[in-house]
Amino acid sequence: IAKSLHPQAAAYVRCDVTRAASVDQAFGTALKFLGRLDTAICNAGMVANEPFVAITRKNWSRTMAVNLNGSFLTAQRAARIMLKNPRKGRARRGTILFTGSWVQEMPWPGGAAYCTSKGGQQMLAKVVAQELAPHGITAALVAPGMVYAGLTKKIYDRDRRFAKIVDKVVPLLRMSTAEEVAGSFLVSGQRRWRLYHRHHVARGRRRDARPPGLINHTPGAAGYACNALPCVSPWPIARGHLLI
Repeated sequence: IAKSLHPQAAAYVRCDVTRAASVDQAFGTALKFLGRLDTAICNAGMVANEPFVAITRKNWSRTMAVNLNGSFLTAQRAARIMLKNPRKGRARRGTILFTGSWVQEMPWPGGAAYCTSKGGQQMLAKVVAQELAPHGITAALVAPGMVYAGLTKKIYDRDRRFAKIVDKVVPLLRMSTAEEVAGSFLVSGQRRWRLYHRHHVARGRRRDARPPGLINHTPGAAGYACNALPCVSPWPIARGHLLI
């Protein structure tokens, strides 16, 4: 993506979000390139589908390290930098955006680690919004539904059992694209005035459709997370935006 844009518009930096030193280095490089930081996106994620009784400690710990700890390290470092941004009156210093998932509120069989990590991430985003709002920093969380991109695309293409479940759940006969998810968020007119904004994105869901093995199910927007969202911002792209 960076290569496809103007050399002064974007840059690529390798970062391991599970390591604080790597996150700090990425932000340092970004500041040198951008000059200041207006938006940070906590986007890195992974998923390991396993039955609850078969989840290994390694996969559980790795999922938490990437999805939850990575969001914490990224958001905290971003907040510390944004607090140094000059502020006039009640103007914003910046925003922190989290890539969540519908499973943060609704369980999915075989996704105990992923669902738990996203549930924790949602609460993290709420706390960030509450604590940093008085300092001019807002937070938003995008919770995609079934998106044919990133992790979901890989699983859908190789796992026919998963694909059949998805085909039954999505009544519009196709999953959303990453571009559609980004567009739906960017046209949400009230987002910039909210302390915390959670944005669910889905192509519709049959109310009688249930994931296999799920007995008690609350109808609502549903889908599957992806880690390939474009770099979206809660307001038009300005000066410094960092996607991790």
